[in-house]
Amino acid sequence: MKKSDRTKQKIIDCTIDLIYKKGYDNTSTKSIAECSEVSEATIFKYFNSKKDLLKSILKEMIKKFKKYSTEEILPTLIKKHKDQSIEKLLKEVLKERSSFIAKNFPIIKIILQEMMVNEEIRIFFLDNIWKEMEKFSNFIFELGKKTGEFKNVDNNIIRKLTFGVLIYTVIEKATIEKKVKPETIEIEMEKIVETVLDGLRSDKNE
Repeated sequence: MKKSDRTKQKIIDCTIDLIYKKGYDNTSTKSIAECSEVSEATIFKYFNSKKDLLKSILKEMIKKFKKYSTEEILPTLIKKHKDQSIEKLLKEVLKERSSFIAKNFPIIKIILQEMMVNEEIRIFFLDNIWKEMEKFSNFIFELGKKTGEFKNVDNNIIRKLTFGVLIYTVIEKATIEKKVKPETIEIEMEKIVETVLDGLRSDKNE
């Protein structure tokens, strides 16, 4: 990696860490420069402003999340568990998603915060992540209903009961318990998913 690329990456890493700990408004370009061990002028060499820096980081991370999720890991999970039950596939997807969110929580927290106040980031997230996740989850839910494993419940309801609980669990760990450990969340999600699926199973599988 070139020195310029290393410098830019260090600026990005420091920005994520500082905003995660102190919030966007309390993070100055001066503190980012000190953390990155560069001058403020160097930051503006790569980014026009602090706002531009944050926007660039979030868009790049959303693109990476999309590539990892919809082009790599999720298709792999479907292929790996294609001969198993849809319930098993859904459990594995939720387990992987919980681990992914836990490992990337600092940047995910910032993305969620910015989506509430930045319309450009919100739309970018919806177009690149949410719509893809909707298509993927609908595919699993429809398969579950087609095979008779799931009741004929609206997909949005199933999504809220599964992925919604996943997001809540991670946020609870981060804000109330102040710790986000992938292994802990995976164990807890296993129990939560089992409880949720009890209500989704069709009478044929009871």
